[in-house]
Amino acid sequence: MCLIRDPNLFRKTTFLVDRFHSVYHKCNPDYSMRNIPMREIQVVNSQGCKQLYSRLRRISPQLVYMKVENIFIPLDTF
Repeated sequence: MCLIRDPNLFRKTTFLVDRFHSVYHKCNPDYSMRNIPMREIQVVNSQGCKQLYSRLRRISPQLVYMKVENIFIPLDTF
C-alpha cells in the first residue's frame, strides 16, 4: 500500500511487525522483528510507539486547546 501511495518515500523502507504482535500475525515470518538477527533491531523497544500513544491520549484533551508553540511544553515531561 505504501509503495503505491508514495514509492519514492517508501522505496528504502523496511516494515516489521513488533515482537508482541508477531506471535499473532499470520503473514510472512520474515516481517517479524523476532527473526531479524541484527543486534540493532534486537535492542529496539518495539512497543515504543504504542507506549507513547498511550501517554499522549491522557493529555490530548488539554493539547486541543493549546497554541501550537505551547504544545511541546507538556511533552517535555514525558
